[in-house]
Amino acid sequence: MSFKNPFKAHHGPKKSAISRTVEREFERETKKAEELDENVKKIYKNMKRCTEFQAAQSKCEVKLTQNLLTGPLCREDDELRHSAEQWSAAVKRLEASSEELNSTAQKTVIEPMKKLASVFPSLQQSMRRRDQSLQEFNRCQSKVEKYSERERTGPNMVKLESSKRSRLSAKEDFEAQNETLMEDMAAFYDARVDFFSPSFQALIKSQIKYYTDAHQSYEGLQHVFSQSKDAGESDEEFLQKTQQKLAEIRALSVTLDD
Repeated sequence: MSFKNPFKAHHGPKKSAISRTVEREFERETKKAEELDENVKKIYKNMKRCTEFQAAQSKCEVKLTQNLLTGPLCREDDELRHSAEQWSAAVKRLEASSEELNSTAQKTVIEPMKKLASVFPSLQQSMRRRDQSLQEFNRCQSKVEKYSERERTGPNMVKLESSKRSRLSAKEDFEAQNETLMEDMAAFYDARVDFFSPSFQALIKSQIKYYTDAHQSYEGLQHVFSQSKDAGESDEEFLQKTQQKLAEIRALSVTLDD
């Protein structure tokens, strides 16, 4: 559930029954809540995209090795086929690690952020109730001021006293709601670190495990693909030789440059 401006406070008449200090304190807390709401939504959205990209990358690499193994290159070259088989095995192991990483992200970040986001509509309802109470307080204050300025006749004095009683009741209701809401918003905001820290800590540990597995898997493939290098040849020299071969292929009349 989304709102155009969920934490915008309305203060009724220009002349408010409450002090500017009370208004500023409330605006400060609502601003913090608004920023927290936006950040929670961003974390949720970006984490979902991250897991989608992670899954897509894993699937593409699996498909790449499978296409290579079933293609004519590997059928015609035993050495290349052996290297591709080793690569495919490593990729499949990493696919399981990638799925575990995404599962952890779902459980420790995405789902908790979704639950946290569901709290904000309730917070907005409390703000609306406070706003309605403030508007009633302002109306009662306006009536008191109106009857105070009128001629002090019997009927006017009765209305003045009735307005003062209504104002007192409205004031007590507003102050009670405002105090409770301010305390709840402050406590809610202060608790954010205790809520976020375990989620991100679990995610980071899972990422460390995944990238450690990836490093070990690909490091184990180095000797497989380095066999095509000449003895004593550096990586830079091997890269230059590869680039030279690619240039020769591009120069053939059967190839086209994009």
